[in-house]
Amino acid sequence: MYHLVHLHRGLTGDAYHLVHLHQGLTGDAYHLAHLHRGLTGYAYHLANIHRGLTGDAYHLAHLHRGLTGDAYHLAHLHRKLTGDAYHLAHLHRGLTGDAYHLAHLHRGLTGDAYHLAHLHRELTGDAYHLANLHRELTGYAYHLAHLHRGLTGYAYHLAHLHRGLTGYAYHLAHLHRGLTGYAYHLAHLHRGLTENAYHLAHLHRGLTGNANNLVHLHRGLTGDAYHLANLHRGLTGDAYHLAHLHRGLTGYAYHLAHLHRGLTGYAYHLAHLHRGLTGYAYHLANLHRGLTGDAYHFANLHQG
Repeated sequence: MYHLVHLHRGLTGDAYHLVHLHQGLTGDAYHLAHLHRGLTGYAYHLANIHRGLTGDAYHLAHLHRGLTGDAYHLAHLHRKLTGDAYHLAHLHRGLTGDAYHLAHLHRGLTGDAYHLAHLHRELTGDAYHLANLHRELTGYAYHLAHLHRGLTGYAYHLAHLHRGLTGYAYHLAHLHRGLTGYAYHLAHLHRGLTENAYHLAHLHRGLTGNANNLVHLHRGLTGDAYHLANLHRGLTGDAYHLAHLHRGLTGYAYHLAHLHRGLTGYAYHLAHLHRGLTGYAYHLANLHRGLTGDAYHFANLHQG
């Protein structure tokens, strides 16, 4: 049971797993991301990876390649709303014998503090990046999602979250894709700029002719459209939205992570969040933001 992201938001007695990722195990429930956003007595599963269990099992980034009839919920993202479960987003590419820590995030701890949806909430002097959050800071550019595409001697950080600590660089999520010669940024997120289109997660997959949006991030700003994860899967005529994030709109449900696994005739929605639906409608990350004021991004990022 690998913690893909422990997210502790400085609450008392709360320890939220933001991503447990285990590859190849069965009958296990992996918390891909418990996200608590400063609420009291709440435990939001940002991504419970429950494989084969029944009931409420939300798969955050659990991506099993070749399985059929499985619904992997990518990210439950609760944003201080009541009765809402928002889905964040992460991907597991079905590697064998690998255990990638996508993000151990403990907030307020000293020493080891890993951040996958690293949320810096009203802290001072820190630049935390869950999707390569730059936020007008100087000299910071953290890659939240460099995907290692099968290159030799490469280690791409899917989420380097340097949390203002000294001498720390935590890999939030190394993603090995098995492709050669490519290194894609899963989530470069630049916050606080105007009239820009930021890619929070461009995954070009190195194939031709396709430009599928893995995560469109709309921040509710004027003229802003942030791409959270453009995913190019090399499939023909496939365009899977990994995370449409619309900020501040009402009555919208955005897919945080549609993921097509390259299987024939399969379209596994990694981020469809099934909200009481039946059949194969897996909402891995329906993001209904409907908030006023500050709504947080892909990994609930708020930069104070």
